[in-house]
Amino acid sequence: MKRRLAAWAAGGFGLALFATAELPPLNEVTGLLKTHLPGVTAEQLEAGEVESLLGRLSNRVRLLEDYEEPALDTSAVAASRLLDERFAYLRLGEVAGEACTRTLERLTELRAGRMGISGVVLDLRFAGGRDFSVVAQLAGLFLPASTPLFDAGDGMVMSQIVTNRFEGPLAVLVNAQTHGAAEALAKVLQLQGAALLVGDATAGDASVVQDLPLTTGQRLRLTVSRLKFADGQSVPLSGVEPDLRLSLVANAERAYLRDPFTVAVSRTNSPTATNSITTSVRVRRRVSEAELVRDRTGTNQIVSPPEQPAPAAPVIRDPVLARGLDFLKGRALLAAPVE
Repeated sequence: MKRRLAAWAAGGFGLALFATAELPPLNEVTGLLKTHLPGVTAEQLEAGEVESLLGRLSNRVRLLEDYEEPALDTSAVAASRLLDERFAYLRLGEVAGEACTRTLERLTELRAGRMGISGVVLDLRFAGGRDFSVVAQLAGLFLPASTPLFDAGDGMVMSQIVTNRFEGPLAVLVNAQTHGAAEALAKVLQLQGAALLVGDATAGDASVVQDLPLTTGQRLRLTVSRLKFADGQSVPLSGVEPDLRLSLVANAERAYLRDPFTVAVSRTNSPTATNSITTSVRVRRRVSEAELVRDRTGTNQIVSPPEQPAPAAPVIRDPVLARGLDFLKGRALLAAPVE
């Protein structure tokens, strides 16, 4: 029989680490501790039991705090725009409901422009969702119909048929909060070679789950089954590894989602990383009409204002988005005909 290692700690009262062929019954151990260990309380023992149980089952059970991050738009398509006049940017707030319909609508609108589009940035940072059928719909926007995607326990799910499928280069942006159905979408697009993943490793949460409420206001999340993808593997607890890894502190990345032209002092999640946000907009004093028609000698000669340079094109300060866009520009350059 395998030897097991066990350890107990109750408040500041530590018990020695011991090895045993078989763990004794829990009630017997706690009863003896209550009787013979001075100063230990029932509450301390109960907390130790819960922590030990959650730790042992950490790959299948998670304790979720009743806490909400600062709100981001969780609409199916939370943002869309053209970048550099020929690259579509689409940010999904949640992979659920009508996400595929809304994404196709926005993508069709952007493709109808004067220059069309040469690539797509699909931003899945902070996105989630638990409707894995929507993953199959969205995958059909970028993959051939009936491409094997994943098995959630009821057989292999295939990508669905979508009209006007986009076949150009695709960059998918992810971070540590990309979870659930959004994480599964990123994985299938990467696995099929349809997209370059840019950002941080995902949450490691591509699974079918059940949330159970607790009297403390917390939730107990049970992993019912983990998705198995076309290669026969599940997403590890460490998450989907991006092709190009770039880590940012969370609140700076949220600021970038609201305005990618914001300057945020944010490097990797190091101890020296900062969460401060600044902007690149300079505020100039407005010149009055009287100042424009009066020179320094007090005469009424009209003094022309100095010529102002043409406004520069806005610079993308979001480093993850910038790297994804660089990839699309490189692909577009390689695809351009040689003159």
